[in-house]
Amino acid sequence: MTNKLNNNLKSKIKGLAYYQVGGGVLGFLLTFWAIFNNLGINSSSAFLFLFVTCFCTFTIFCGVLLIKGATKTGLKYSMINQILQCFNIALPVFSFRYVAGLSLNVGIDYTNDLNPFFNLYFGEFQLHFSGSGEQIIVGINLIAIYLIYLIGKIQHEIELKEMLSGTSNFIK
Repeated sequence: MTNKLNNNLKSKIKGLAYYQVGGGVLGFLLTFWAIFNNLGINSSSAFLFLFVTCFCTFTIFCGVLLIKGATKTGLKYSMINQILQCFNIALPVFSFRYVAGLSLNVGIDYTNDLNPFFNLYFGEFQLHFSGSGEQIIVGINLIAIYLIYLIGKIQHEIELKEMLSGTSNFIK
């Protein structure tokens, strides 16, 4: 049970949980806004909405697991969620960027020359499959990298507490 965790660890877990719920809700809101104000509703926007909704729902699910006390499972899924947000890439035939919350994005734009960049994003989903693009960009999300580190640290602290208490799996 999470009541065996110290307040500092509980605070980190709750912060992560609320960040993910907020990021997922932000993703939903931005998707609604984009579809109804910019794209209109057609079969491809409906498919995109469904696809983005799955990612946003997964993000909220990760946060809700942590809020409800399913700490180990919530941390495992949160790690997967942050790994999905860690890297972004744009190539002439494919691009992917997923941000549920904030992204401090650093990388290199190889399109015309080696140009470093530093961007801030608030909730974004980009997925393209086409042969018409010309960009070649590789970037990493520093906030996702930090959250991966934080989740790993929390998981390690929980495992250490379990070992020291002589119990295994005292936290769900």
